[in-house]
Amino acid sequence: MTVQSEGDCLDDLGVTTFRELACHLRHQFRSDSHRCPIIGIDGFSGSGKSDFAHALALELGATVINTDDFVPGWEGLRASIDLLEEWILVPISQDQTASWQRFDWHLMRPAEWHDVVPSSVLIVEGCGVGHKKLSSFLSYLVWMNAPVTERLRRIHSRFDWEMYEPYVDMWAEQERQLRAGDDAEARADLVVESGVVRDDVDPKSAFVRHVPKDWYQ
Repeated sequence: MTVQSEGDCLDDLGVTTFRELACHLRHQFRSDSHRCPIIGIDGFSGSGKSDFAHALALELGATVINTDDFVPGWEGLRASIDLLEEWILVPISQDQTASWQRFDWHLMRPAEWHDVVPSSVLIVEGCGVGHKKLSSFLSYLVWMNAPVTERLRRIHSRFDWEMYEPYVDMWAEQERQLRAGDDAEARADLVVESGVVRDDVDPKSAFVRHVPKDWYQ
């Protein structure tokens, strides 16, 4: 397969395809070929993390882990950051198989365990994955932006909205507390404006972004 030069991967406009981003990341990760690169995709609820993660994973052939699958209940957002570190980031960074325990949101109790084998690329997505205490494990961090009104619209259209609704304010407060003094957006390698709608952007294949200065250095 022919690999584009890094300069050809990305243009200087505000729109990038997932294929172009994957090209950029392959170049970036090439120098650390002995380690499984870990991409973090962070943002508030409804910012588009899951859709972005899966679209990028298709281009990279990456494994995706959604921290919602093991957050230990509606008051467990901060605890999930520790679990992500202990269960996944530490072993994967040591080239070892990781294991995480699914939380059953219907029965509200821990369920079965899942193994994660180090692969070519691992994507972890969920609120808080870009927290500064985890930054040393991440090869690349994406921050997802969207206006509050758009995020709420998306949250209301979730398949699990009826279960989510009684806890939406509690969850939002945990997000705010998690962000206090920890500006993941400022540390991100890429900031995506998922709430921007443009006629020339198909969200399944492209996105609107801010361009980090070091992409062309």
